Amino acid sequence: GYIHNREGSCAQCTDQAHSSVYVRWGHRECPSGAKKLYTGYAAGSHYKHGGSGANTLCLHPQPSYLDHNDADNNGALLYQVEYENTGAADVNANHEATCTVCMVTGASYTQWGRHECPSGQKQEYKGYIMASHYKHSKSTYVCVDSARQTTPQSNGGNQDGNLWYTTEYENFKSGPGYIHNREGSCAQCTIKAKANTCKCTGGTAARGAACTTNGATICSKCSAGFHKSANSCKANTCTCTGGTAARGA
Repeated sequence: GYIHNREGSCAQCTDQAHSSVYVRWGHRECPSGAKKLYTGYAAGSHYKHGGSGANTLCLHPQPSYLDHNDADNNGALLYQVEYENTGAADVNANHEATCTVCMVTGASYTQWGRHECPSGQKQEYKGYIMASHYKHSKSTYVCVDSARQTTPQSNGGNQDGNLWYTTEYENFKSGPGYIHNREGSCAQCTIKAKANTCKCTGGTAARGAACTTNGATICSKCSAGFHKSANSCKANTCTCTGGTAARGA
């Protein structure tokens, strides 16, 4: 699907049921409780190039194209990411890295330097801090799952496009606990969202997905003597000629 020399496209998408999106680098699945958008291919700039983007992309497995020209125009260039050996904590050297885009409810963030998430927060995954070699063109750091899984098509050939290496701490004089030459770890952590609380006078307040706004008046059903009016419950009003109109239930 990814055609050599063809211009790449992209889209910005929204899912209203989830509040955070993250990439699980180096894995083909999302953790339990997260919804998978897609599993794709990690890609970035060539390790010898000084231009193009510094960030890493998780490309969709089924590319589509806008206007394009398959000639060798050489603007910004994308290459698949390969794992590289450093001599420590090495896995799947020269294999192409996979990635998965995941959605969760709550605030999800990458924690650098520690692979255990704080108490009360969910650990989505743990892994190694990885980036380009210090002598190569710069790239952004990514938190790569410790499994460092590969794409289904990876054959271990040395393509040398975009390259990932584990990261070492160097000479941390004012950072107690950061050991010289030790590989850095990381984790993806999620602070679980608190459920919305709705209110209702004259009935039962909505709960769960039906309570769309915290603190809002949203009734799921009304008590006897009340009727639904939009999201609220209103008291029934009766009329009576020659007597007293009924009230309440």
